[in-house]
Amino acid sequence: MVTEMNTSGLVMNKSKVLAITFMGLMIGSLNAYSAYQPPIGVPAPSFGIDNVAPDTPANWNSDVAGFYYVRSGGSNSGNGYPGNPRSTIPDPLAAGSVVIVEGTYTTKHETNKLTVNGTASSPVYIRGTNDTNRAVLKQKVVVEGSYYVIEYIDGQWDNSSYNGKLHLTGDHGVVRYGDFRGDTNGCVGGVHIDSGASYTVLYQNNIHHAGDVNASTDQDCHGTRVSPNVNNLWILENEYSYNSGDGVQINAGSSGNDSIHHIYLGRNKAHHNKQTGLWTKQARDVIFSENEVYGHVSSGSSMGEGLGMQYAPDYVWFIFNSIHDNESGIRLASDSGGTGTEHFIVGNEFYNIHKSGSYDSSNSWEVASVAVWGSTNTYVVGNTFWDVDAGINSPRARGKIEIINNIFDAPSASGANQIFFYENLINSSPVDYNVFLNTVTLRLGSSSQIDLAGLQSIHGKGYNSYAVDSLAFVSSANGSFIPSLTSAAAENGTSNVDVYQIFYNRYGIDISKDITGAPRVMDSNPEIGAYEITGDIVSGQAPPSPPILSAE
Repeated sequence: MVTEMNTSGLVMNKSKVLAITFMGLMIGSLNAYSAYQPPIGVPAPSFGIDNVAPDTPANWNSDVAGFYYVRSGGSNSGNGYPGNPRSTIPDPLAAGSVVIVEGTYTTKHETNKLTVNGTASSPVYIRGTNDTNRAVLKQKVVVEGSYYVIEYIDGQWDNSSYNGKLHLTGDHGVVRYGDFRGDTNGCVGGVHIDSGASYTVLYQNNIHHAGDVNASTDQDCHGTRVSPNVNNLWILENEYSYNSGDGVQINAGSSGNDSIHHIYLGRNKAHHNKQTGLWTKQARDVIFSENEVYGHVSSGSSMGEGLGMQYAPDYVWFIFNSIHDNESGIRLASDSGGTGTEHFIVGNEFYNIHKSGSYDSSNSWEVASVAVWGSTNTYVVGNTFWDVDAGINSPRARGKIEIINNIFDAPSASGANQIFFYENLINSSPVDYNVFLNTVTLRLGSSSQIDLAGLQSIHGKGYNSYAVDSLAFVSSANGSFIPSLTSAAAENGTSNVDVYQIFYNRYGIDISKDITGAPRVMDSNPEIGAYEITGDIVSGQAPPSPPILSAE
């Protein structure tokens, strides 16, 4: 059911966009160096992005209280300093401690975990030297405690480390500016979030080659694994690649959805992993925002999806992502006994989504840009599909799939569909304000393929949708699908959608934006697709009127 969206503070008209945008740029320029600007829909973490370590002592040529200098092979039994380092990181670390680690670090912290006792006002910093002799972990390190920042430290775990990786637990732990590489054996490599972690941040790391990406078996070795009993986790602006599992996998397992909650994955780049880029199993309130995900192909471990979910997590949001050059875009896989029902695909762009093998256009279980196998209430709103095998495939019968304000390219796979419901899901699903390129190919229920006229006359839907010969993009290169003033997508969408209000009510954040962060203009019709036209679009040739056909 679509409902009127009228949240206070979200209503504006397009003649005001330039002034508001200019004012926002002015405010943004004042705040650029004082506060982190998070991805759309993601709250800024209160700790871990802007914190700066204290300066090291001037003329540091003796032990100084609160400061430690570590180099493997060092002989100092006290704090250490550059000319006479200690060999290991002290354990435990008191609030306010600053530890500098130089070069290869071979000490394992596993059974005896590395314990840090920082506070909000006096966090602990464990830092590399950020030079040519950068700190490198060679053994497994498990960190627990509160308020700590690990930065400028890398990991290079080879098979002889047995299961080398970095594990985080406790609260307010941060890992940033690191490069973490694993090896070919399963479970060698990765930065993982262990049970009990909360308010944790992974920021601007490169996490790659955990396990053998070319393994013939399913090693399931993820770049980052999120375990049960984790909440308030930010995974921001990292790169995940060539891992033999997912780039990131969130998995509460039998602990259920409430065991993992409020997980934010924003502005990450995930590519060429053996399974998928970013994936969630049992969890709730998971937000994937502004990620770029590409280069995933089918294997014995996956169907080549960029992002997705399974086992019915709840309130999962795929918003404003760029998903391209995968065999499948987003897959909502089997619920398999799970309890979650609400899932949202809003404001994304999908392009160059092609299966490497033959495509079965008569099977609604086939992969697609959006493959909806599970879920109950699914919202597909404001997306752009371009150069793809198929748009939306779903074999399920229950619930609804709300398909509003989307642009659909003609299917590139022979006989495929822009929308394909195998069961009679159409009766409960709002489908309108979409633009379809060229001959419209829809298959709804068990009927044969129909066009837009059939959608209107047979099902009484789609009267505000368009079938056009050209989408009239300003440019469609490199995923920039901005409609021109004469496009059927210009100002022909509807603000009568409920996804923005649902998000605002649940999280208190306005996501009535396009993929670039420009505001959706909600007192007149917004653009259809992932992009708004951000200038004054009053002038110019009017777009065509939708084809209105009489219902039988």
